[in-house]
Amino acid sequence: MDKTIVALDSSVFLKEIKAIEKLEVYEHDITYMEGVLEYISKNEVNILITKDTLEGEMTKEIYLKQIKLLKPNCKVILYTKETDERYHEFLHAVGIYLVLDIRDININKLKEVIKFKSSLKQYNIFNKVDKERKNSVDIMRVLTKKKFAIFGTNGAGKSYVSYVLSLFISKELNIKNILLDFDLQNSAIDIYGNLKCDNNILKSVVENVENNTLDIKKLEQLIYKKNANTSYLTNNSAIYEYQNTLNVKHYKKIIEVASEKYDAILMDTPSSLYIDVTKYVLKEADDIIFVVNPNYISIRQALKYLEFIENIWGISNNKINIVINKVAENSLTTQQVSNLLKRYNICLEIKYDLNLEDSINGMREINLSNVNGIERIYKLFGINKYENNRKLSLLNKIFNKEVVKC
Repeated sequence: MDKTIVALDSSVFLKEIKAIEKLEVYEHDITYMEGVLEYISKNEVNILITKDTLEGEMTKEIYLKQIKLLKPNCKVILYTKETDERYHEFLHAVGIYLVLDIRDININKLKEVIKFKSSLKQYNIFNKVDKERKNSVDIMRVLTKKKFAIFGTNGAGKSYVSYVLSLFISKELNIKNILLDFDLQNSAIDIYGNLKCDNNILKSVVENVENNTLDIKKLEQLIYKKNANTSYLTNNSAIYEYQNTLNVKHYKKIIEVASEKYDAILMDTPSSLYIDVTKYVLKEADDIIFVVNPNYISIRQALKYLEFIENIWGISNNKINIVINKVAENSLTTQQVSNLLKRYNICLEIKYDLNLEDSINGMREINLSNVNGIERIYKLFGINKYENNRKLSLLNKIFNKEVVKC
């Protein structure tokens, strides 16, 4: 059994690697450079699977040199997005020949590379096009930094839906995600989550943007981490603050920095079309979760909003997914809502939570019990829930650019 460690900061891929035969994989995915060096200095390691963008206090070149100095005979499989020819020459010079493109992580290709005899010749598939893999539905393709904007009509429950989605991504998919509370009118993420934190983290983050000191380390220090996979950037800004202080520069920088660490970025927005963050986030997002209530008032407002963001802002209806929230006994049916919003994709229905006041007032945690059609949430993320009849296959297509619509 080859003693193997994984240092990719990806719990999803770690599970797939652990399933590979003839590997004895260290239990944890090491998430920073210094941790990797400390572990391999004290333990036998035959295979190291890592990337050159781990957090750490050293350059990627020093990190990789130290690995080979400590374990010259260790097979290093490196994921990178670096295309510079001189960098690849450096890798070969220090003895790292197994180089893969981090933007196209593929478990089957990794299995092939693990079998490769790196001492005999190099294996570098960086930037090569594998047409057979590209057309296959069975190969895992992971694209990180997928961004979702949560928008909707007045009082529809955007923040509630945002929080429910963050729970789902964390608990069901085991994906590292962050929820950014950009609702500058009626922020509520800290309340829904019963988060014991500074409820205006956004203000501190913005100050760091202004001082040019915001990076992923600083963001990690400021945000609230509920568990290993889920983090929250909360907000309780006064209305005059967003008028006089916040602007597109701040939102852009926050999203950019968050994208370095998190695979899913959820952004809760105001319900107003006339606050700059709304337009910016809706255009920046890969997909829009549009929340409506199953009644004629909400649907009429939704049609006006949807017409505006399509015709005025040029946002395609293909990236708009409808979530029906607060479904009750006398609500419009899903079919009725679908008929009224026939150009849009109905992705999810959430029952009205009779105990929601208990959650808001800190008496219980919100859960997923009121969410109907859970399999459609998987589709929202481009996942076939039943593929290969095993749990790990749920992760095979997550964050695919061409999201399978519900």
